[in-house]
This record gives sequence, structure tokens and C-alpha cells, in this order.
Amino acid sequence: MKALLITLVIGLATSPLALAEKPNWAGEGKPSKEAVEQHAEEMMQKHCDKKDKECLKKREKEQKQAAKEKGKKEEKMAMKEQKMQDKEARKQALKEKKQALKDQREKLEMEEEKIEKELKKLEEDDE
Repeated sequence: MKALLITLVIGLATSPLALAEKPNWAGEGKPSKEAVEQHAEEMMQKHCDKKDKECLKKREKEQKQAAKEKGKKEEKMAMKEQKMQDKEARKQALKEKKQALKDQREKLEMEEEKIEKELKKLEEDDE
């Protein structure tokens, strides 16, 4: 009798979970984000009656919040992309400046060599 009672209690506790409506992707591993959102939308439509104002308000609020989050995410991605572009532009500008300084240094070294040769020539002429 006790075993039957325990089995009955466990069965009643687990049966709603087993009998609950499952999404199409159930049992196929981790679902995609779109599949989860679609399932949530389907469940919301089943539970919400078009005349039920509270449910409609809740859906509208959730949709607005989702749109707001999506906008923030897009803005964040745009900012990140802009930062990367700015960083690349700074890198390129520094590389160009470095090359210009290198060219200038080479030019000054060549002038220094010319001056040294001329000084050497003048010293030899003095002797």
C-alpha cells in the first residue's frame, strides 16, 4: 500500500512535466535563439486571448523591451566597430609618421656624410 501511494505521488508530481506541450526542437540538443523566441511567442499566443487586455499589455511591454535591447545591442556593436576603425586609422597615421621620420633621418645622415667629406677635403687642402 505504501509503495502504491509513493508511486502515485511521484507520478502526479512528474506527469505534468511529461505531458506538457514541448517545442519542435525538444530532444535535439540546445536550440537556437530564434527557436526559443518562436516557441515563447507561440505559448504566449495560446495563453493570451485577444480580449485579455492585461496579457496584451504584457506582450506589448515585452516587445518594446526586446526592441529596446536590440537597439542597444546594435548601438554597442556600432560603437565597437567605430572604435576599431578609429584605432586602425591611428595606427596607419603613426606608421606614416614613423616612415616620414625615418626618411628624414636618412636624409639628415646623408647631409652629415656630405659635410664630413667636405670638411675632410678642406682639411686635406690645408695640409
